[in-house]
Amino acid sequence: MTRRLLTLLLAAATAGTAPARTIVLTDQDTERMAVLAAGAPDLSWAAHELHPGGFTGKYTLHLTPSKTFLLAYPLGGIPRGQRISAAELLMPVHYAVPEQRVTVRRVLADWGAGVNHKYRKQRPMPVEWARPGATGASDRAAKATAVVKVDAAGEKAVNVTEDVELWYGGAAANHGWAVTVEDTYGNIQFLSPLSTYPNGAGSWKLRITYEPE
Repeated sequence: MTRRLLTLLLAAATAGTAPARTIVLTDQDTERMAVLAAGAPDLSWAAHELHPGGFTGKYTLHLTPSKTFLLAYPLGGIPRGQRISAAELLMPVHYAVPEQRVTVRRVLADWGAGVNHKYRKQRPMPVEWARPGATGASDRAAKATAVVKVDAAGEKAVNVTEDVELWYGGAAANHGWAVTVEDTYGNIQFLSPLSTYPNGAGSWKLRITYEPE
């Protein structure tokens, strides 16, 4: 057996037995985040309303049926030639009473600088959402990635494996997720990535497990 053939066989054997690896990305790693609100159509971060028309992001991330939270994580840290075996979006619920539903959907339209309730981006030129708040058929996937029932504070895990597979494999562009509360009287508070509460920053996590194909 030649040395080159032995090297190739050893490399193949090592690749076949390589263990799965899990990485955790937080909101501090995201490429983009925004909180859209019908009540503050010009803002990109309308997370918490202190008083009518006065919004801040330093307390909680407060979602109602008229608001949408957008977040997109980069996947470039995952080596090529891997299989995504599991992926979970971990959402830090601060307050939710009574039981309500949180919906997570893939965002289909590109968004970025200047994003708000009306526009998905404003540079280099303004481009509107198909429907304000990123709620149009071409703005977000019609089928929800997940609908999670929430009735108490704590970290809630959402299975987003299929979405991460699509993005990692290049079958769909990674524009992140839209998180909404769509019940008529929905009212849920999450920890905000800009929160002054303990553990606010870094509390929105994406946990991905992958292994060689």
